[in-house]
Amino acid sequence: MFKKIFIVPILMMFLLVGVAQAQTSDLPKPGMLPDSSFYFLKSWKEGIGTFFTFGDLKKAERFLNLSEKRLAEAEALADKNKSEMAERAVERYQEQLNLALAKAEEAKAEGLDADEVLAKVSEATLKHQAVLAEVYEKVPEQAKEAIQQAMEAGMREHEEALEAVSGQKQEEIRQELEQKKQETEQRLEEIKQRIPGVAITTDIIVGFCGETEADFGKTLDLYRQAEFDLAYLAQYSVRAGTQAAKRFKDDLPKAEKRRREKILNDLVAKIALKKNEALVGKKVSVLIEANKKSFLLGKTDSSKAIRLNGGSKALVGEFVYPTVTKALAWGLEGALKKKRSLN
Repeated sequence: MFKKIFIVPILMMFLLVGVAQAQTSDLPKPGMLPDSSFYFLKSWKEGIGTFFTFGDLKKAERFLNLSEKRLAEAEALADKNKSEMAERAVERYQEQLNLALAKAEEAKAEGLDADEVLAKVSEATLKHQAVLAEVYEKVPEQAKEAIQQAMEAGMREHEEALEAVSGQKQEEIRQELEQKKQETEQRLEEIKQRIPGVAITTDIIVGFCGETEADFGKTLDLYRQAEFDLAYLAQYSVRAGTQAAKRFKDDLPKAEKRRREKILNDLVAKIALKKNEALVGKKVSVLIEANKKSFLLGKTDSSKAIRLNGGSKALVGEFVYPTVTKALAWGLEGALKKKRSLN
């Protein structure tokens, strides 16, 4: 079954662009994975390479490259259903990304021209969101929080790296991000045309430090244009020890964050309900995931939750083709065609 769902990771508003949209990142091949008995040789080789890398700028690039290798490993491990190892790989990715940013900032503090390296870190952290979102979807619930934290931290580091570069370089990065945003919007339209009924989801943090009403307005515009079927929302909150906590003031009142979150949730619910209502009376392909006392639970090929009255436990893990009888904002209800009696 072709799963008609497209995930657009959009984590927070920033600077003039308003919304940062992730692009698919060209990561290095993962090579030997941590589940190999010989992985220590890979770690040993990388350690020697780092030891013989001199200068803060060179070290920043070195750690950025290593962080991308860890992210590639995390993606490969998630594909192999090794969620604990994937989670640890994401943690190491975050550690090495932090080192890359720290070394670049140290170089800048020493008077070196670190704009190019800082720009690489800023762009890479944004691109990595797409990979992290894929890992997030593949790991079980108990591992999702750690992946979500890495996504949030990555966007904070994106902001920090962008803040550290010179004004001229910032403007160049903003223009590049705006162009990528437009390209992503164009891809969304192409996907909608090629895959009728495609479901689009996103992740967003509202109320990041300095988020203006204009920034929030751009997010609303994006919601309306993309017509998200589902959005995972979270309010920004200070996490002790992070660079964001050290450098930025959490200047949005809690009440304002709640207001903006509610506006976004209400908008998604309205869009999702309209889309789901168009399915009433139609047959859909459903994978049955669970059996309750009097009903079945499953997911359509666009990952919409659906409840089916009746049915049996024997259908769990099977595909069925019910008719949608009712539309809700966050799911559907349907009915299976009853088999005719032979009597």
